[in-house]
Amino acid sequence: MNATNQGVTGSKSFPAAAKSLDRNSVELSKAIASIYGKNAGGVFLNGKFQWRDHIKFFVDYTVALAKKDKAGQAKAVANLTRYTKEHGAFLAKATGLPKLAVQNDLLGHVLELKNQLDSYASGDYTKATGFYRQAYSHMFKTGDLLSGAIAKQKNLR
Repeated sequence: MNATNQGVTGSKSFPAAAKSLDRNSVELSKAIASIYGKNAGGVFLNGKFQWRDHIKFFVDYTVALAKKDKAGQAKAVANLTRYTKEHGAFLAKATGLPKLAVQNDLLGHVLELKNQLDSYASGDYTKATGFYRQAYSHMFKTGDLLSGAIAKQKNLR
């Protein structure tokens, strides 16, 4: 959210924020690889409609929002929606969680991020802050869901 907020305002710090975000993405892929193998880590990070793609789709949305390009925004939202299905299916298959539950969890988070950025871009910082807190909190719940399934799968409970 910090990176997209910086991107929509044209902040000079956006490239550094984007680089930090990508380092985080690589670290997540290494965690996936440590559990499910190198191939799974690679698919997580660079697979079509997987993690890095969703970052790119948010950048696409941010750029379109800044330019008031409604068609670009719609295309980015369509790609993000497909990401929730594709990435959700990947995570569900890996963890054994119900596919629809994982997909819906990801969709909820994507919509929180979109709503936060929309509010920020329109200057409604109070609303943007509420969505920021909601989206941030949501990821802990997603992490709990995934880590619980992984622990159960690996008999770590």
